[in-house]
Amino acid sequence: MVVRMVFESYGVYDQHHDSHKESTTYLLRMMKYRVPEKTEANVGCDAHTDKSFITVLHQNEVSGLEVKSKDGQWMSFTPSPSSFIVIAGDALLAWSNERINAPFHRVVMSESEPRYSVGLFSFIKGMIKVPEKLVDEKNPLRFNPFENFGLLRYFLTEEGREKESAIKAYCGV
Repeated sequence: MVVRMVFESYGVYDQHHDSHKESTTYLLRMMKYRVPEKTEANVGCDAHTDKSFITVLHQNEVSGLEVKSKDGQWMSFTPSPSSFIVIAGDALLAWSNERINAPFHRVVMSESEPRYSVGLFSFIKGMIKVPEKLVDEKNPLRFNPFENFGLLRYFLTEEGREKESAIKAYCGV
């Protein structure tokens, strides 16, 4: 549903939605973040962007997820057991020609009980290409065609992990 809304908002639904739907594969991941020991400064997950197209998260009532705003501030929020969080990944950032931001996020554990979350990560099989409709004088092409799983493999290399923006290093123009 989220992808449909994005495609419709950019006027590319008819041209791209069916092929996108057919080429999407999913990874469902269960995550547990333990309570930090008294001597530990932080346990959780370091700041990163997702390499997926879109991530959908559901979490228990233990806080810890923080998202970095465009102005560099870390924002936390109180989780609701009936809410889902949608995070744009690097693949969507590139597909949208950087019109959609893939936010840095992290998990910082400070609660006295474990944090559980479930993530549904969507990946695209085959080549991802910026739609022609999203390229113009104001928004020149910023990314070459790329494979989502190639991006993931690149990120797992030492070079890929060192880059602040693996997507720009991998397929940026």
